Amino acid sequence: MMETVKMTTEPGMEIPRNSSEIQANDVCWFFFFFHAVYFHAAFLIRSLFSWMA
Repeated sequence: MMETVKMTTEPGMEIPRNSSEIQANDVCWFFFFFHAVYFHAAFLIRSLFSWMA
């Protein structure tokens, strides 16, 4: 998130034209990050319960 905001503020980049693309990219990264965290958390909890059982 912070890297995309930093890139848009660099001189030479056209912010109005790329704003929608940046927003879509942020949404894609958010879903990817959420899915990865959810998958790893479920995997770790499952392995933890299998160890405790």
